Amino acid sequence: MNLIYEFKDGSYLHFQTGRFDDWQVEYVSGESTDYGETRSPFDADYFQDLKEYSAVLGSSIVQQDVMFLADMVQTNAEQTQGHPDIVPGDIEQIKMISQKYELNFGEKGLKTFMTLYSTMISEWHRKPYDRPSTYKHLLKITGALQTIRGEQSPREAAAWTNDKKFFERIQEAKRLGIDAERIVNFRIQ
Repeated sequence: MNLIYEFKDGSYLHFQTGRFDDWQVEYVSGESTDYGETRSPFDADYFQDLKEYSAVLGSSIVQQDVMFLADMVQTNAEQTQGHPDIVPGDIEQIKMISQKYELNFGEKGLKTFMTLYSTMISEWHRKPYDRPSTYKHLLKITGALQTIRGEQSPREAAAWTNDKKFFERIQEAKRLGIDAERIVNFRIQ
């Protein structure tokens, strides 16, 4: 087991072997089920959380926090030739970001942002068709922002890219203000 983070309630996130790689994120509930049962979280799960946070704290705050995570992952990937991993300094930053969510959502905010961070990292290691991912964490950011802005439901945002062509995915990311070229043009060594 490759532990990502253990929460105060004994639940934790870890990477496990999945269908495409050894970087599938799994949430293990332990004694607490406030964030659901043991499972690999779906995009729609944490997109739903982001939607709830936006309704209470405002979409600009939540969007800023998601973009901060995305930039941390991108910088991590650039510093490791495209092989990002969990970084203790990043975890400390996520804990600081999550403090603003504690009053209304308890530890759920930390769980959501740790899950999103971990799944963004896992996308860099995903190898469908035995080659590195083209999009890396771009589609996670796109779906998160579509949801936060109220443009798509969490489920619609999670499924949005399924029938889209490369150009459409890049154009949507640009429309949302994401530096798509920085992500997709980075070559994994």
